[in-house]
Amino acid sequence: SRLAALRAANPALAHGAMHVRQAPGADTLFAFSRTERAERVEHLVVMNNGRSGSASAAVQPRRRSSAMRWA
Repeated sequence: SRLAALRAANPALAHGAMHVRQAPGADTLFAFSRTERAERVEHLVVMNNGRSGSASAAVQPRRRSSAMRWA
C-alpha cells in the first residue's frame, strides 16, 4: 500500500517520537509530528476529522534547529 511504502521510506513515521501539535481555530483537525533522532527530520501529519471536505489551520512545527529538516 502507499501508506506502507511511505512508512518504510521514512523511519520517523513508524518509530519516531510523537508530538501532538495545536491547530488553533480548527476543532476538527488533529495534528502531530513524528521525529526520528537519527534521521533528524520532522514529519507533520494533519488529519481532518470533520464532515466537510476541507479545513485549514496554521500548525507550528517544533522549535527550529539548524540540524533539523522538515519534510
